[in-house]
Amino acid sequence: FLIDTHWNGIFAEPHVDWAATALLACAIASRRPLATGLALGYALAVRPLNLPLAPLIAVGLWRLFGLRRAAQAMLAGAAVTLAFYLPFVLWNPDTFYLGTVRWLLEYSRVHADWFFDMMGFAGPLLKSHHGGWLHAVQLVAVGVGVGLTAWLVRTPRGLLAACAAVYSLVVAFNPLIWMSFWIGAVIWAAAAVGCPGDERRRGLRAMGKPPPPNRALLSGAAAESLRGQGAGP
Repeated sequence: FLIDTHWNGIFAEPHVDWAATALLACAIASRRPLATGLALGYALAVRPLNLPLAPLIAVGLWRLFGLRRAAQAMLAGAAVTLAFYLPFVLWNPDTFYLGTVRWLLEYSRVHADWFFDMMGFAGPLLKSHHGGWLHAVQLVAVGVGVGLTAWLVRTPRGLLAACAAVYSLVVAFNPLIWMSFWIGAVIWAAAAVGCPGDERRRGLRAMGKPPPPNRALLSGAAAESLRGQGAGP
């Protein structure tokens, strides 16, 4: 929470955000809905670029764990975010709005040429004076992602893959873009690839358990025992 840490986070080195992203991805992969909600709340407090993932994760938790547990997780996450933001909003709401909302929306208009050569679609659109389309494309990407998540996602790996895709599109069409923004997309993609599927998860769990008894062998052993008892004097 030092000022210089946040200064670095704004421009090029958001180490805290990378840690929050990894923590959130681990919570999803380990099937912990409450931990996912808490980690999402922390991620939202760290960086506004994580905001588009909130509806996606909410729908994903609903599909994975049901409406009640998803609602509990999101409420817990909202409480964490409010605990970070609310003191600053109450103390000076105008400055908070200027520094977290207006700055994010208007910075690229003033320094548009800074982003012409960055990886993504912001540069070409800003060069052609079509920067106003960027936020609209971001909203469409989030909406389509939420719809596909509600329709298709049934596993943590699927939710992680959806987060990776939507986050990448949000970064690619973000008016304010630095190359370090792509590190978050790489973290989501790595989490999706590394998350075990349900079949592998069940196999890993079975490795730690003794093999189930063979009923045919048990029946044969019982029959032999009974014959042995009957052949005795």
